[in-house]
Amino acid sequence: MKQTTYKYLKIISFKDVSQWYVEHYMNESKIHSKYPLVPLRELIAPKKNIIKKAEYDGSLPIVEKIVFKTGKVVFRDKKVTGMNLYSLQQGDLLISNINFHQGATALNTFGEIAASTHYQPYSINLNKVDPEFLVMVLRSSYFLSIISGKKAQGIKNESGYNFIGSFSIPLPTLKEQRKIVALYKAKMENAENSASKAEQAEQAINSYLLDVLDVGKANEDGEDILSNAYKYMRFVHRKNISRWDVYNEKSIVKSRLYKHTNLLNVVIDKPQYGAAYSSQVFDGKMRYIRITDINEDGSLNEEKVSAKGYSDNYLLKENDFLIARSGNTVGKTFLYKNKFGKAIFAGYLIRFKLDETKVIPEYLLAYTKCSLYKEWIKGNMRVSAQPNINSQQYLDSPIILPPLKAQKEIVEYVEKQKNEINVLKQRAQTMRAKTLIEFENEIFE
Repeated sequence: MKQTTYKYLKIISFKDVSQWYVEHYMNESKIHSKYPLVPLRELIAPKKNIIKKAEYDGSLPIVEKIVFKTGKVVFRDKKVTGMNLYSLQQGDLLISNINFHQGATALNTFGEIAASTHYQPYSINLNKVDPEFLVMVLRSSYFLSIISGKKAQGIKNESGYNFIGSFSIPLPTLKEQRKIVALYKAKMENAENSASKAEQAEQAINSYLLDVLDVGKANEDGEDILSNAYKYMRFVHRKNISRWDVYNEKSIVKSRLYKHTNLLNVVIDKPQYGAAYSSQVFDGKMRYIRITDINEDGSLNEEKVSAKGYSDNYLLKENDFLIARSGNTVGKTFLYKNKFGKAIFAGYLIRFKLDETKVIPEYLLAYTKCSLYKEWIKGNMRVSAQPNINSQQYLDSPIILPPLKAQKEIVEYVEKQKNEINVLKQRAQTMRAKTLIEFENEIFE
């Protein structure tokens, strides 16, 4: 009997109803492959090795998250729990029940570990599937697009075994799987080699600055730091105590070649704290720059937002210098350029106007990225609910200030290195993307 079709209505037989949300049936995406499709329920099985909250002794590392983009497993800093845990053995598959559809899947390569019950450990049928091949398929963009179309939205709608097990994946023979994995890893290794060279080039910038500035370290009286002779103890002169938190660091860097000053002497106006506006979708005109938008190298990420408010007081101008005042990234610096487009800055950033007759803005950016300045940040941030450094403290921060000619030479070297770093990073990114596409083209049709 021919079934009538409708434009806005879909008829489903009751025997085919397995989920109670319409998205599951409206998304028609199906996996196509030259390889046979095998249900995941035949490849993985849930493990229920529970560690009760009261019985956890703090010996096992606890998974904090699986990074969506990379699949990297991150562990909690503190081995404490407020809920029951699952234990995992080497080689177990770990899936986030909440974020499976975003790629939160990983292979346990760490030995015995623990994870909250928001995750589900699985054993893998090694007679049918290679563990690395399995993770590659489950984290592939093609597979995740299908999962996302079928998953109910909302944090309470977790991806349990019944949901996950209902999907099938392409499954070559074990020999073919291992060949595909080996080829993939070889290409990814080439990408990682480029990324590693970029990291080495970044370290070379730091080494260059230490060398060209010819620095030493002393306390504010020019004396050697007494604690250098001790590994776990430091002595501080009573006259140098201005704060009672143990993180306070009064040592400063000294250049044997150039003038030592502080940030106050190279700015021309009072520091300004950013706006307290909340963010919204980017309007295509005015960007709202937050701490999270600034990369460690001083660039901006691609995720633009706008602010729910505007004032000319926060409008950035060429060579405005921003420093993060609070949070885990306290001390992060950014030099604004008109090429970034019109922008205002958010509240956890402080703006400094620079005296360009004394300091080249790009030199100050490079200096604040090196270990000299970061050591000062680490020693002077006030630790409360979250680390912070206020504008006055930043004005007091030590700066080595060569003559403008020497600053220019330093900037030219750093810019050349940064250009090479960008080429290497772009190459690594392109190679990774190409390798992922080639893998998906091999597995899916």
